[in-house]
Amino acid sequence: MSSLEDLFDENMVSEIENWEPSDKDLSDIGQLASKLIECQNEVKQQEEQLALAKSRLKEVQEEALPAAMEKTGLSEIKLATGEKLSIDRYYGASIPAENKEQAFEWLRDTGNGDIIKHTVGVDFKKGEGESAERAYELLRSAGFEAKDEEKIAPPTLKAFVRVEVEEGRTLPPHFNVFIGQRAKIKR
Repeated sequence: MSSLEDLFDENMVSEIENWEPSDKDLSDIGQLASKLIECQNEVKQQEEQLALAKSRLKEVQEEALPAAMEKTGLSEIKLATGEKLSIDRYYGASIPAENKEQAFEWLRDTGNGDIIKHTVGVDFKKGEGESAERAYELLRSAGFEAKDEEKIAPPTLKAFVRVEVEEGRTLPPHFNVFIGQRAKIKR
């Protein structure tokens, strides 16, 4: 690495080493720092407002409107504004980490193992690019520690749960299943 003396003449080095920011430069920096804090606070406030608005939306969409429609026995109506309001069922599902092994075993045992996704990978150090191009079978013989991760994409799990529930099949307790209703407006 070159020193300042190698890059500049003696006078320039002296100017660089003795440089101090002006009061105006410091004032500008102070004003910009204040502006940064103001912007960060504004973003935080907007995020809080957005979270609150999403919470209100969810309450109306998933609780109040479905309950009101169910009370009247309606599943859909046409609004005076021309939109169609309907209540659709939706599904949510997850597999807690502590139940993953049992849930995956159950999926395989019941012929549903094809929804499990495998991710195989290995961490290579610098200079091991050629080795990285080899297939998974060669990794173990080359002495690398390979990772074999199994997972199910959330949309795939939700779709699987929907089919199982709608076809009347019972899922084991390894799954967290949530079934709700959601109001939907079509324009």
